[in-house]
Amino acid sequence: VRGNAIKIREHMQEELERRSKARLRKEQGSPDPVPAVSKTESHLLAEPGSRKRRFGPIRVVEICTWTCMMSITAASFGWEAWEPVTLPGFDLLTLRGGEAAREYLRNLDPDFVVMAPPCTEWSQLQNVNQRTPMQVRRLRRKRMLQRTVLCFFDEVAQWQHERGRHGDRTAWMLENTRRSLPWLQEPLQATLRMSGLGSQLRTPASG
Repeated sequence: VRGNAIKIREHMQEELERRSKARLRKEQGSPDPVPAVSKTESHLLAEPGSRKRRFGPIRVVEICTWTCMMSITAASFGWEAWEPVTLPGFDLLTLRGGEAAREYLRNLDPDFVVMAPPCTEWSQLQNVNQRTPMQVRRLRRKRMLQRTVLCFFDEVAQWQHERGRHGDRTAWMLENTRRSLPWLQEPLQATLRMSGLGSQLRTPASG
């Protein structure tokens, strides 16, 4: 299962890169008219007492996942597992994709949000391929692009956290390996500085 999950995440990252390159080619060379899109990025904001939970089963949504293991588990408990915020429905590397994801989350009003940052660019194995200046620059560009996704994770975590503190209760989880480099990036450092957080270290021995 672990091996399949790694392959899925790698495939997801390749798809992200392909869509990003296709978008750039279209913006630079396409003569077709492009529909007007707001260039101002919105944010998920939670005001005091902003959440009044809708009636129904617990609603669960995952972000950046193709395995949907948490959704499958939630459904087995009788909870509602909704479409995950990931490709192909949501491209978080684009303004349009980020705005669509925010609107989707606002309308969904999730009780539980599960997030798993893509780890391909942040893997320790990437250091093995840093032999030339071109490889170093390429990895740097990829990581700068991925910080867009990490910023979105922090935004969702802050939003879900504040809604639960000031309104009806919510829960969220952000999963990654202990020594993963995303934890050292500024967006997730901001997430970790929030008050009232808990963490759990899971090892193979603990199951």
